[in-house]
Amino acid sequence: MRETEREWSPVPYDKERELLKRLREAREARNREEIGRCEKELVRLYVYYGEYFKLSDRPDYRSAKHCLEKALKHEPDHPIANYRYGHLLFREGEYGKAAWHFQRALDGTPDAGLNDSQTLVAQIVLVNCGLQIVRDALPEVRYFQNNKYLNFDHDLVAQYNGRMLNEFGELLRQHMYCVRTPEGTRHVSREEFLEYQGSEEENEVLLVADEGYLVRFRDVGLPLEQQAFYVFWTLISSDDFVRPKEIAAVLLEDGEEFEQRYDKVRQYLHRLRQRIPFWDQVIETKDPGLRRRRDGITYTVLCHSSVVLP
Repeated sequence: MRETEREWSPVPYDKERELLKRLREAREARNREEIGRCEKELVRLYVYYGEYFKLSDRPDYRSAKHCLEKALKHEPDHPIANYRYGHLLFREGEYGKAAWHFQRALDGTPDAGLNDSQTLVAQIVLVNCGLQIVRDALPEVRYFQNNKYLNFDHDLVAQYNGRMLNEFGELLRQHMYCVRTPEGTRHVSREEFLEYQGSEEENEVLLVADEGYLVRFRDVGLPLEQQAFYVFWTLISSDDFVRPKEIAAVLLEDGEEFEQRYDKVRQYLHRLRQRIPFWDQVIETKDPGLRRRRDGITYTVLCHSSVVLP
């Protein structure tokens, strides 16, 4: 087959072709054990590259989605493939589909499942899928309710409206955003979320994660990319000195080599110290490479409820 005739695939073509050839031959020979081995190797290949494209410094979400869809075609119940695919769907605003895949990831299989961190994240995002679905559905409900040309059973609708919609609408309004401080986390409305910004104390570092990522101290603000924001968050939230390797361990994603993440963390720390004008005012550095939040400095994180901090 000529290169131009190949089906596009972001995974190594020769490796994929070899496994597909083995799988086809095993099916023709009705060799169940070999079929199972080939399926598992293919799924492992697709999930690896799905994670690689999703978690790289310059994510390629199209390629990640393509790889994970191939993995799920061969193993629909695969926990990690469903977990990663759910994140991609959530990012695209496909909340109903995302919820379905997160639930499937949580269900696991007899042979595999999510780790504790992934399980918690999946539950959190699953809740947010529900909130987002409610938010998107409410305007449509209001439109139909106020359309005088529609003919529906008002008594029946009133039962559902009073019992469900009002409760969910208030729940959604009160839980769309989070305020996180050293004392704990609480949910707030968008109005409270917006009101808080600009009212920081003299010794308070503000971190905002909503449509973008921002850090601010004493009226000096700086936008950051996501991973740089997470590195800074790990430092500013720490009462004890932490090393770059400890930060790398916290931020390590499945499918990523530790040394690769460690090198990236060191680069982020170097760049953050150069970029953030108030770095030395809020971060204490102690040789060799030990850092923590300075005594007397506090922090507040304002974020959308769908944001999961490391």
